[in-house]
Amino acid sequence: MMMAVLSDLIDDFSSRRALRAGSFIVTFYGDVILPRGASVWIGNLIETCRLVGINESLSRTAVSRLVDGGQLNGIRDGRRSYYHLTRSAAAEFRLAARAIHSQGSTPEAAPWTLVRVNCDGASDAISALATRGFGVLGPKIVLKPGDAMQEVRGALGGSGFVAFTAPAAAVGMRSLAELAADTWDLGPMSNAYDAFCTRFRPLAAALDAGGPPEAAECLAARLLLVHDFRRIALKDPELPASALPDGWAGGPARLLFRDCYDRLTPIAERHVCSRFVDMKGALRPLSGDQRTTNAA
Repeated sequence: MMMAVLSDLIDDFSSRRALRAGSFIVTFYGDVILPRGASVWIGNLIETCRLVGINESLSRTAVSRLVDGGQLNGIRDGRRSYYHLTRSAAAEFRLAARAIHSQGSTPEAAPWTLVRVNCDGASDAISALATRGFGVLGPKIVLKPGDAMQEVRGALGGSGFVAFTAPAAAVGMRSLAELAADTWDLGPMSNAYDAFCTRFRPLAAALDAGGPPEAAECLAARLLLVHDFRRIALKDPELPASALPDGWAGGPARLLFRDCYDRLTPIAERHVCSRFVDMKGALRPLSGDQRTTNAA
């Protein structure tokens, strides 16, 4: 049953053109390799891409493009090549991991981050922040619940903006629900979460059905799960519960994601530790909850 569900997920990704080789490889490195602070042999990467229908030629081409784009670095050791995320790409995925594995709702009493963009190309900077869940209040002003200073610096660098955090009570006189409705387009985001649930409920059902799934299948399913979910979660402002509309699908989607991820991980990790290698040998097992961290 698991193999049939995985096949359906791969077909669905391919039909929606969502399974781009480069983007999937970034998911692979961010979810599997980055928490270990490691590199990995390109043969292991090619093998994993093949599990989801990406052939070796496409994998190698995507790796070359990621190197040229400053997202991967390669090291040659004898006849083997090993790759790891660059410092900037690692920092980017670390932020993504926090969004993917977060609770999805900022506490009501948490401060808000407000940003005024002063640099040339302000509209591009605003767009970059909007893809990270910031709401646009005006031509040069954006905001997001919580302390999002790290995200601001990641998107804009160290200059060209003024940013500060403010208490929730100082955000505005209107209710948070009215502010949210005016500032974020939550309908399409809720629909995306709902579509995610439709795609991945069969995976949860397959896991419920029992029977030990293959370790490689579990890794492929987990990577597809993360790859699909991160595209939605990165844009989620993680609004306080009182600001969310009725019928918000983000909560059920996060519960489904967490349930599937937690059940797939023990078996998927057995595959990683038994087959994946870096220049020192077999990749080490993860200790504790290292989803949102990476070793130095």
